[in-house]
Amino acid sequence: MSHYFTVVLVADGEDIEDKVGSLLEPYRERGSRSMSRWDWWVFGSRYDGLVRGIKRDWPKDYVLGPADQRLENNCVPVRDLPDDFRCWAIVAPGGRWHEKAEVGWFGMTTHSDSEWDEKIRKLLVEHNTCLAVGCDLHI
Repeated sequence: MSHYFTVVLVADGEDIEDKVGSLLEPYRERGSRSMSRWDWWVFGSRYDGLVRGIKRDWPKDYVLGPADQRLENNCVPVRDLPDDFRCWAIVAPGGRWHEKAEVGWFGMTTHSDSEWDEKIRKLLVEHNTCLAVGCDLHI
């Protein structure tokens, strides 16, 4: 089982919680690996505050709870993301999934994308009026 940091891009003005849920829903695990990307998810958690540039002190900060899953810590306008921002996957406002590599059980990956950092930059430029919502996805 694995956790990975995913950012969902939501148009400003939409109901963020509902929209993130609906954009992630097509990728829920349903027995087929073709589109499955998660079996459960929360805002932030292990990645709490990363969209705001908050660095965690691991493993000291590894005790996780509801305080690490607040939307306000994990949502920021795309234009305000840190310069060194990185994530494992991005879900665009139209629902398209973009990922560095496909994540499987125990952190195993396949189909790695060597151009991932450039793709992140292009996606964020293309959707610079959106909100970036940081999520911890589990598969």
